[in-house]
Amino acid sequence: MSKRVAIMPAATTSVSDPPVQRLIADLPDEMSRLIIGCIPKEEHDVVALVSKKWNSALSPFEWSSTRSELCLEKESLYIRFKVNSTYLWRILNQSQNPKLRLNPDIFTCSSFPNDPINLQTSGSTFAVLGTKIYAFGGTSNDIPINNVWTYDCSTDALECGPEMLLGRESAVAEVVDKVIYVMGGRLSEELDENLNQVVDGITHVMGWMEKFDYDIHVWQKVSTPINISKMRVCTSCVVDGRIYARTVNNWIVFNPNTEKWSVIESKKSKLRWRGRPAVLAGVIYFQRFTGDITGYDVEKNVWKELKVEFLKFLDGKELKVMFPKFLDGVTVGALDGNLCVLWEKQHKTEKGVKVDIKCVEIEVSEAGDGELNGLVLRERVIMQLPSKSSAVHCLSVYL
Repeated sequence: MSKRVAIMPAATTSVSDPPVQRLIADLPDEMSRLIIGCIPKEEHDVVALVSKKWNSALSPFEWSSTRSELCLEKESLYIRFKVNSTYLWRILNQSQNPKLRLNPDIFTCSSFPNDPINLQTSGSTFAVLGTKIYAFGGTSNDIPINNVWTYDCSTDALECGPEMLLGRESAVAEVVDKVIYVMGGRLSEELDENLNQVVDGITHVMGWMEKFDYDIHVWQKVSTPINISKMRVCTSCVVDGRIYARTVNNWIVFNPNTEKWSVIESKKSKLRWRGRPAVLAGVIYFQRFTGDITGYDVEKNVWKELKVEFLKFLDGKELKVMFPKFLDGVTVGALDGNLCVLWEKQHKTEKGVKVDIKCVEIEVSEAGDGELNGLVLRERVIMQLPSKSSAVHCLSVYL
């Protein structure tokens, strides 16, 4: 007797696409990236624990790229302190919450993730291109060196860059249109007179200035009038694509488009001051040894004193700040459109003499009559260091 075999229909299985893993549930990744880009860097270690995708999105490279694409970059000051015979780097940030702008405690001064030992050379000069800090030259056994190091502030990566053509100590460096210009300083060798050229009846030397084009990664010597090459350049800044360099006696100006120099003829151009200047809205600001803050309006070729006022609180009290007079250790920087003035003040403690690094933030505006007005928003001590320490470099970096 034959058995009937019932053939059951095969079970049907529906194959569906796996659920999309978004950075934030129910939100497009574009919007999620906007939210992640707003997370302060100091909170990354905690927020990165949310998920693997968040951890990846908060990696230095990805986070920096996100902020750049979405125009969310925030300015920070990278400050180099000299402590005895060594150097210390710190990052000065501000709160991203605008409601806290008048809070005197919004400054945070944090360490580098890894203190870059190669940025510690004595006599080095520094410049910022993108998110990278470039360190040029310095001395080794009292001999100027041509080393170049780059520190990427977004990835905490330290790399060795292409060496300069000449070793330099205490030079000056600026960036214009992705080209780095390094000039002056104590050179490792005498300039080759055989390379001198006569242009319009003026002898030009080769090598006092050299430039590095970021796109082609090549150093080139720049022709310089011999009278300019004999000047000792102290510091510099960039305004409207021109390099303004401060010498012992006056200001000199370099136009990268024509590679020509000019001298600013003015009695006030001989004012003595210390540290790197800050540039806001086409005005160069620096603090004189007398304590006054002076601005040079490049377009109008006018020197102006900054008239400082103090913030008044709701209770009627006024924020009073006594600016130092006849003090070497003064450095001026620009942070979020305001001036930041840093100086050192020594005081005695139970553990000996210490140095307080003070920071004052000043909101600058121009009155209808052209006068420069400054409103002191806040003052606080951002660092306490051993005796005889000082702030020697102040660099603005957007991240």
